[in-house]
Amino acid sequence: MNLKPGGKGKFRDGLMPDGSVQSMHLPNGQLKGIKLILEEHGLWPQSQLRRICDDCKKHSPVSESCCAVRVLSLQPDFLAQRPLIENKGYKKCFGMPLNERTVPEALNSVSLEQIRRYSCHSWRFMDAYRKGLTGTAALYAVKQYKSHQRIPENVI
Repeated sequence: MNLKPGGKGKFRDGLMPDGSVQSMHLPNGQLKGIKLILEEHGLWPQSQLRRICDDCKKHSPVSESCCAVRVLSLQPDFLAQRPLIENKGYKKCFGMPLNERTVPEALNSVSLEQIRRYSCHSWRFMDAYRKGLTGTAALYAVKQYKSHQRIPENVI
């Protein structure tokens, strides 16, 4: 979410401290922005806040009001936004900052051919499990039947 109005995304309405509904969007459908939301909550300080501080970028915030993202992320109505993402079938995963460097390196070290082979191999296991095979039977079927990326019906 941007500090100023605009940006991409859709949020559910939140709750104001007094219990009234707070829309996360302007009348034209645009996102309000962090600053406007915090102003409506009465949490925007007289001095300007940065959108996100260096400590929060490193996943080690030093205080509850170090930056606008940190202040907003601690609000109960903003925390309630998470199930909307999960109800759509997505999971938000907070990884270690180390992963931002090591995951791309690991993926680049594997050839496209190996990725495709592993994908086909995994697909055959999923097919075997969907057809009711388990354990040793699934392992045997995957090793034995490699044609057309599926397990024949007569194996079951």
